[in-house]
Amino acid sequence: ELGVAVWGQVLSEASAWVSYKLDTLLLGIVCDQFEERAALRELVLASPDQPRLRIALRELDKALVSNLSSLGLTPTDRARLGFVQVKKESKLDELMRMREERRSLVGS
Repeated sequence: ELGVAVWGQVLSEASAWVSYKLDTLLLGIVCDQFEERAALRELVLASPDQPRLRIALRELDKALVSNLSSLGLTPTDRARLGFVQVKKESKLDELMRMREERRSLVGS
């Protein structure tokens, strides 16, 4: 279920650079890794006295991040590919900008 959700999210949100025809094998591996990570995390939480499980989880995390990176799904990789999302101006930022504009008009 988690893997299916990841599959859908990636293909809808990253369709500009993740190819449904070319990247499906790697995307399938990533989806499997998310499912495996969820199961392994449950084991880690249920058995905190098993350090090997925690080590395995950290190794899986590294592999998962590497594969996400290969698909251009990390912030750094999106920037490298030119798919940077512009930060929307918050209401506070907008109010501060308007205040500064008023101040500069009054001071002119």
